[in-house]
Amino acid sequence: MNTDMNAVGTARERVAYADLLRILSVFAVIVIHVANGGELASDIGSLNWHICNLYNTSVRWAVPVFVMLSGMFLLNPDKDVCIRKVYGKYVLRILLAIAVWGLFYRCTDIAFSRYIRHKEISRNAAIVEILEIPFGTAWFHLWYLYMIIGLYVMTPIYRVFTRYASKKEALYLLAVFALSGICLPFLKKILVMVHPRLALNLYVTETVNYTGYFFAGYYFSKLSLTKRQRKLLYAAGIVAFAVTAVGTAVVSSREGTISELLYENLSPTTMIESVMVFVLARQIWSERNFNERTARIITKLSSCAFGIYLIHIFVMRLCDMAGLTATFISPLFAVPLLSAVTFCASLAIILMLRRIPVCRKIL
Repeated sequence: MNTDMNAVGTARERVAYADLLRILSVFAVIVIHVANGGELASDIGSLNWHICNLYNTSVRWAVPVFVMLSGMFLLNPDKDVCIRKVYGKYVLRILLAIAVWGLFYRCTDIAFSRYIRHKEISRNAAIVEILEIPFGTAWFHLWYLYMIIGLYVMTPIYRVFTRYASKKEALYLLAVFALSGICLPFLKKILVMVHPRLALNLYVTETVNYTGYFFAGYYFSKLSLTKRQRKLLYAAGIVAFAVTAVGTAVVSSREGTISELLYENLSPTTMIESVMVFVLARQIWSERNFNERTARIITKLSSCAFGIYLIHIFVMRLCDMAGLTATFISPLFAVPLLSAVTFCASLAIILMLRRIPVCRKIL
């Protein structure tokens, strides 16, 4: 590994694997939500269920990679990120997004219930729906916004570590997060599945969160792995994908309901997959040379990723109302097709909304 922890990536390198990886990540999130419907929620063990499981398995790295991309830039000591900027720019933007998009989804849900499902909604029920927004339940996919605020708030402190930590201390930190923040909680869940009396009463709550991915994004953007190390990582990633797919199928079949144990963002397999995807993207795209027009397109799409993430659930709901689900044809074709339609429709909406100056603050 390269010991130069504070090397600065070039602008071209950032376009090559940060912007492209951000675009792929938001598309992967859409695939997860498309594949999670239909057959994956029922008919466990059928061919269609296995197809949805494979699609779902292949993109579980999406959210962790989003967090890694944030850490890649915000934890860079060479980037100007003071406390005032953290709150005035990053936290404020997320709070506005929670308020606006939480209200949007709550109101559209009330409208759909009343005018599409013809279900009466009392005034008190509607008020309760709106009041849930500031309590961490704006809408199910907006949980990410609440989580990222916590990382933003801690960023000024985390940056002290990245500025002064040695390579050995950085690797120690990543090991601590991997073992106590991911592997230990996962082991506890496995033991309970074997027998309830095997519950492991050992908690290290300080590391059971997404901070490990936050740091990993920065350090893996600076560390240069040897060819042998990359091969080992890629092999581990392939094994992790296989374990997730097979393990989910076996456990779900045994329990008679979908098991998301290996799907979780903080599972060991997802951790390995996420690091593998991040490193692979850096290896491939940091060496690519894009012409000016292509670079502009990539940058534009990347700038819309946050907005696409926010609105894609609404687009999926419209598709569902039109009968376009993961099973309207074989999931083998429906999942990628519907994901592409949702991505493109969401992108088109965001591009139009971004023409309105006030909307840019929440997109």
